Amino acid sequence: RRSWSSTPCSPRKARIVFEQRCVAFADCERAVLDGVPADSLAELFPSVARWLAADGELAADAVVAGLREREALGSTAIAPGVLMPHCVMPGPGVTHVVFARPVHPIEDPHHGTVRLIVLLLVRTDASEQTRAIVRRTSRRLADDELLEALASAPTAVALHGMIAAL
Repeated sequence: RRSWSSTPCSPRKARIVFEQRCVAFADCERAVLDGVPADSLAELFPSVARWLAADGELAADAVVAGLREREALGSTAIAPGVLMPHCVMPGPGVTHVVFARPVHPIEDPHHGTVRLIVLLLVRTDASEQTRAIVRRTSRRLADDELLEALASAPTAVALHGMIAAL
């Protein structure tokens, strides 16, 4: 089980207050991370990448590089305050759909106030079933009201419940 450090943190930083993984299929994992310690996307991507890399399957640097490369191509905003950065990770392994909320909204010069980030990390050898899960999740997120509800969920448990229902 991956977890965030329980080390005391400065007033500007906070640790993850909620972490939940919900496995849809053996090769696709959805996760909810609430309270990600980040004041910018430049801090958020490595924080989430370190969480993903904790089991040794992924290299955090490769995840960050893939996300930054995609973000450099153009905005991944799918609604006000919601980003969906995505990349293809080489090799076999688990495809990840991670819903992350920073401990505080992030003010970003390109995206405005960011409250929810949905990261998609698809493996090059992902099964058709896994690709279908990612497509279905992406289509369901093409709903501004749902995205606002996810970004505004009053608690991490409520956020997890909405995502588990996708």
